[in-house]
Amino acid sequence: MANPYLRNSLTWAQKNVQPILAFILLAFQVWVPWTVSTFVTEDGPSHLYNATVAWNLLVHPSSDYAKVYAFNHHVVPNWGSTVVLGLIASIAGVTHAEQLFITLAITAGFCAFAYAIRAVAPAAQCWTPLTNFLLQSWFLWLGFYNFYLAMALCPLVVGYYIRHANAFTPKKTAVLGCGMTALFLTHLIPAALAGLAIVLIALWINIAAPWWLSAERPPLRITALRVAPVVLALMPMLILTGSFARSSREHINFKTAFTSALEQFPRHVFTTSSGQAGNQFLLYPAVLCMIVLAMITMRRAEWQTARGGLAISTVAAFLVYLSRHRLGR
Repeated sequence: MANPYLRNSLTWAQKNVQPILAFILLAFQVWVPWTVSTFVTEDGPSHLYNATVAWNLLVHPSSDYAKVYAFNHHVVPNWGSTVVLGLIASIAGVTHAEQLFITLAITAGFCAFAYAIRAVAPAAQCWTPLTNFLLQSWFLWLGFYNFYLAMALCPLVVGYYIRHANAFTPKKTAVLGCGMTALFLTHLIPAALAGLAIVLIALWINIAAPWWLSAERPPLRITALRVAPVVLALMPMLILTGSFARSSREHINFKTAFTSALEQFPRHVFTTSSGQAGNQFLLYPAVLCMIVLAMITMRRAEWQTARGGLAISTVAAFLVYLSRHRLGR
């Protein structure tokens, strides 16, 4: 007769294979930077230096750094890594600051994706190895810390809106506004993508879905009351973005490169090393196929919820990538 404890353990493991694999992969991902005594990325040292100087100027205004550097008083993004690395370096020192930053960034992204999954599908398993795949990004190992951190936290902000979309209070509106502002101060592009997703989801669940997919259409007043918090929450980020754009002295010329963007998709986003395995040539097509299949097999009832808006925003983000692939002057 089999051991009841062993049988129960195997049953539990079978039911929880996804979270078990996800947390094992997470442990491996956060362990990788600590496998070497000296860890650096391409742009990471410059971020760490900026953070060290900024922290020194803040704590010691009369230091030697103050003779050369001063805080930029204009509204600019890319402050996220400066603040986080500055705090880490002040507590743990600069030697292992990048390693600790990467550990925290990956863990934060892992939890943010789980929160978003739970917000979109409360009954679904929120701890999944697919999150580990998305977090293992070329941007992190290249030292694009601000972009990576903001993209990792995007699901948290979008998920917060989805979770409270039907019952937004002034307090929740303020929290969403703070989240969008924090994304902007970390990196502009993830903030714009999060704003795009929130706007499309709000329009979908409050206007498009009720009019196209539902027999019961809410009064215009109710619709306006549900959309207004989104406008108010995004307003600070939009004002900051406008101020930042006006302060720029360089003209940006957008050039579309649809064919090139499609051929190079997803570029080096998931590259971790050389070769077919390192470039994830087999993994990301499978993930894309799963996304497409998930959208195709969605039921009408699912399209009426935030899932439909999230599907629309995913397509919109991909179209933005294709239409604004190159920037030229």
